[in-house]
Amino acid sequence: MATKWIIRKYESNVLKWEKILPGTMSNKRVETVLQRLVCQNLSTDEILSSSLNVETPGRTSHLDRVGSGTLFIYGHNPYYTAEHRHAASI
Repeated sequence: MATKWIIRKYESNVLKWEKILPGTMSNKRVETVLQRLVCQNLSTDEILSSSLNVETPGRTSHLDRVGSGTLFIYGHNPYYTAEHRHAASI
């Protein structure tokens, strides 16, 4: 059965939009997409400080995954989620 990635944008827990991506995309690729979406809401300094190595002083977590599990969440407000689902359940 075919699968799809459901990408959602939330602001203050209110769903703003939902998009569908091919289910063949890898987890890593989808996480990169979410990070790119988060970057739309960050300043240049926030993007650069979030891109530093984890041990580097001054590093921020703006581009880090929030939580764990099967639902990918990136960002704070707004934030973006990705869920891998069977096409028939969409």
